[in-house]
Amino acid sequence: GLNLNGINLRGANLNGARLADTDLSGADLQNANMHRAVFKNCTLTKANLSGADLSYANLSGNKLDKAVLNNAVLYRTGLRGADLNYASFAYAKLQEATLDKANAQNADFSYADLTLTDFGRAFKDNAKF
Repeated sequence: GLNLNGINLRGANLNGARLADTDLSGADLQNANMHRAVFKNCTLTKANLSGADLSYANLSGNKLDKAVLNNAVLYRTGLRGADLNYASFAYAKLQEATLDKANAQNADFSYADLTLTDFGRAFKDNAKF
């Protein structure tokens, strides 16, 4: 796969982007526009997505462990089966997002808007709400 480990994409326009088998570990994606982006088998471990627009994006099954998504917009975002262990979603907008079967253990959802968020069978042990 493609190695974009630590890349600076702060404020980038990735609207509708399609990324597969890409390593974005530690990437700076703050305030990036990733509206309707699709990620498949991607690693975003420790990536900073604070303030990013991930509305209608599909991140299902991807690794976002220890990622920072504070103040991010995740309206109707697919996170089914994603690894969100220790990820931070403080003040994020997760309205109608799908987290069924996600590993959200130890994740921080402090002050996040979880209106109609579907946690389904997500693992939420030690998560902070």
